[in-house]
Amino acid sequence: GSLPPEWSSMYRLSTLSIFATNVSGTLPSTWSSMTGMSYLLLHSNPLLNGTLPPVWSSMSQLKGLYIFGTNISGTLPSSWSSMTRLMDFGLYPNPMLSGNLPIEWSSMSNLMALYIYKTNVSGTLPSSWGNMTAMKILHSVAIAPSTAASATLLLARLGTSECVASDVVLGIVGLALSTLPAAGFLLLWALSANRWTVTARDREAATTFHPLVALLNRTLRRRWEWTTTEGGRKGMERAWPLLLEYRELRYGAVDNGVLLALSIVSVVSGLSGSSGQCRGWSLVALLLLVAQLVAVIIVQPLTTTFSQLYAISTVSLTCLGVLAQLLFVWTVDSLWLVDATAACSLAVVGLSLLNTALNAVQLVAAVPASMVLFFELRLRHAQISVGPDHQNDHLNRSLEAVDLLCGDKSLSLELDAAMLMMTEDADGELYQPLADGLFWKSDGAAVGTELVEGHSDIIRTDALVER
Repeated sequence: GSLPPEWSSMYRLSTLSIFATNVSGTLPSTWSSMTGMSYLLLHSNPLLNGTLPPVWSSMSQLKGLYIFGTNISGTLPSSWSSMTRLMDFGLYPNPMLSGNLPIEWSSMSNLMALYIYKTNVSGTLPSSWGNMTAMKILHSVAIAPSTAASATLLLARLGTSECVASDVVLGIVGLALSTLPAAGFLLLWALSANRWTVTARDREAATTFHPLVALLNRTLRRRWEWTTTEGGRKGMERAWPLLLEYRELRYGAVDNGVLLALSIVSVVSGLSGSSGQCRGWSLVALLLLVAQLVAVIIVQPLTTTFSQLYAISTVSLTCLGVLAQLLFVWTVDSLWLVDATAACSLAVVGLSLLNTALNAVQLVAAVPASMVLFFELRLRHAQISVGPDHQNDHLNRSLEAVDLLCGDKSLSLELDAAMLMMTEDADGELYQPLADGLFWKSDGAAVGTELVEGHSDIIRTDALVER
């Protein structure tokens, strides 16, 4: 049936809840006489149509108004600015709503939460809305701007497209590009299955004088390392950045696959405007995240303790955020669930910033070792090019030979491979022999000097004793 216009005589009615039904028709304009209404819930009624009645502005006592999951079209009535007591206002998802955000709504000074996402409302945020000082949540974002989500949306709206052919091509190309990371992990795993192996590292972290620094070193130190079946690392250069992070390459495919699925689900859940469909796809997203969380905890696919804790924390917080959103759809007057979702999102952002900061610190710390390795390789190439008969010449001759090798392609390839391999040893064991080779020869003499008979002019122990 439809909503009875005659109910307008119930002017003392304070709460009316009609949701998740097959009620059809339009919103009766006569209900404007229900001036005592405080909470009106008409969500999850996909057969409701028509427009939002401007005359409902007389319901000035409304504190909560929920009209979403319907087929209502038209624009947002500017006259509703008289609902000055409104605190919670939900108009999502209503894909047929259009027009702009009314400037006049700035008078809703008590409004704390406004949801206008998954609609066709366009334009900019009115500057006058800055007067809504009680506003805590303004949710007007429809779809995350990812390649997968955009491609899915293009393919889902082919029926209304003016250029179907180009949208099909763009949609297919976008989805194909989105699957490349997961496919790359699977390909790398397949190629390395019988040639590479990962083993636990039993070396202790470097000794430090502060317990917090020692704890940080243990947390960031890689507990696993990759080698070939022959015991070396030849042939791993191109994959080394991934091997430093993952001990289980298949998890990389799972991680990227879940992100791809979530992007697609976020679009599909709001295409019809049905609250039931939204709840169903949200449950699918939650199950995917829970499965990923279980995989992270059981498999422990990452090489450092910090990376493992970071993955568990971010996936857990995302699960809690999706769960809060799912519960919000089924409950009434549950603004705290939206606050919980926002808190989980902010926590994930904070952890991501911490991870980025630690990566930056490690990058800066690796610069000196990279420079030492660079000069070591150049010096070795210089000694080879000059020949064994001239290896004891002064250092400036070696450096002259090194300068001639600046454009040597083989040196560049060797340097790239060595620099990729060196980053796993945070305790500096790999760097020390390289640094010694820059300053000392194999016979114990300093580079650029000759062994002398008798007392040396450089070090005289007798002179030190006299002083």
